[in-house]
Amino acid sequence: MPRLDLIKKTRVIRSPRVIQLEGMFDLPTEKTSRQQWAVDMPIEDDDWNVGLIVGPSGCGKTSIARECFKNEMVSDFNWFQQKSIIDSFPEEMGIKEITALLSSVGFSSPPNWLRPFQVLSNGEQFRVSIARALAELSGIVVIDEFTSVVDRTVARIGSFAVARTVRKREQKFVAISCHFDIIE
Repeated sequence: MPRLDLIKKTRVIRSPRVIQLEGMFDLPTEKTSRQQWAVDMPIEDDDWNVGLIVGPSGCGKTSIARECFKNEMVSDFNWFQQKSIIDSFPEEMGIKEITALLSSVGFSSPPNWLRPFQVLSNGEQFRVSIARALAELSGIVVIDEFTSVVDRTVARIGSFAVARTVRKREQKFVAISCHFDIIE
């Protein structure tokens, strides 16, 4: 299994506040701040569709994902401000394909499909963004803070739906989450 040894260094600018903080907490004077991780990443095998990087907040999940999946991390999409969310999907996609994809990620409300992205709830925006990532991105799709903005029941149901969709579409998907209840 491939092992990733990652060292992240950041220059420390010794401002007056930094010097005070060092004194308050008896921190050694350092020119750089250093974090280190050693993790097993079984990603070389092509026989997978769903991956998960999971751990508590602040443990380095995002740093590890950025190192492994530099160009695959999903960022914000441009959404039409006034038009329905369905109008922001690729033009070559038919309406049946768009609605099937939206439903497959746990967002199956036709009245809400008519709304612009910015008026949707955080949880709805999360699901719509996953659908759009699966529609537009080839290769590995990597979603940070996976299920962080939805309740735990929706998270488990949505995770199952996303996994099923990714396998059916024969895509590769990596979720990054601090929630262990989505592992299954």
